[in-house]
Amino acid sequence: MAPRSFRFLAAAALSIALLTSVSACSGNPLENIVGGAVDKAIEEAVGGDVDISTDGQISEGFPDSIPLVEGTVVGGAAGGGAGWTVIIQPGSADAYNDAKAALEGAGFTADVSNADGNSAFGSFSGTEYNVQLTFATDTDGVVTAVYVVTSV
Repeated sequence: MAPRSFRFLAAAALSIALLTSVSACSGNPLENIVGGAVDKAIEEAVGGDVDISTDGQISEGFPDSIPLVEGTVVGGAAGGGAGWTVIIQPGSADAYNDAKAALEGAGFTADVSNADGNSAFGSFSGTEYNVQLTFATDTDGVVTAVYVVTSV
């Protein structure tokens, strides 16, 4: 993975974690301060503009050729042409099998895939994009799927 792509992925994951941790403070000035600081830090890290969403929307420009598992979209990120991140809360960790089948049906090859009852990970390669997909269940039983998409 190119250094720029890795920086974007790390920055996107960190930003989403930080922003979702303050999302319960909707409308709070602290959320605006933290959100602005995170955006600026990520833009400096990836060397370009970053679009971060925690409002249930997929970032603009996300490729239509990548099928997403059904569930509630939490948000995502896109930045500087380095890739996209999408966070979805599906009904269960078992939905990983549906997500994997959808990616394979869209022409992606599962390079690595491993799943148990609470979590899963897959690395998928395609002709235009690579997809890293993780599913994790938190202590409250909430399942979160994270797609990280980069250009080939």
